[in-house]
Amino acid sequence: MLKGDRLRDDLCKPFRSVCDDRVQFLEDFVRWLQLWSDRCFGGKACCWSKPTMRALIHTSKTMCNIIRYTLTSLEFEYFLPGKVQTDNLERP
Repeated sequence: MLKGDRLRDDLCKPFRSVCDDRVQFLEDFVRWLQLWSDRCFGGKACCWSKPTMRALIHTSKTMCNIIRYTLTSLEFEYFLPGKVQTDNLERP
């Protein structure tokens, strides 16, 4: 939890509010990805496959939703997105 302070890196600090600029950035990023996806797959060439684009949009949207849910509904004091992982699902 103190990694952001220790490293003096604002991007490593925990989310403490849904009004955090990083949450807004993620939401803007999702909107931009959706616009790019619409333009790319509307007949123009795209640098990513459809599954990759969908996965990135889905992951980014989900992270926004998890942050909002944990800070508002569950009333957590903070949220550490780096602790969200799927290692057990990917382990053979």
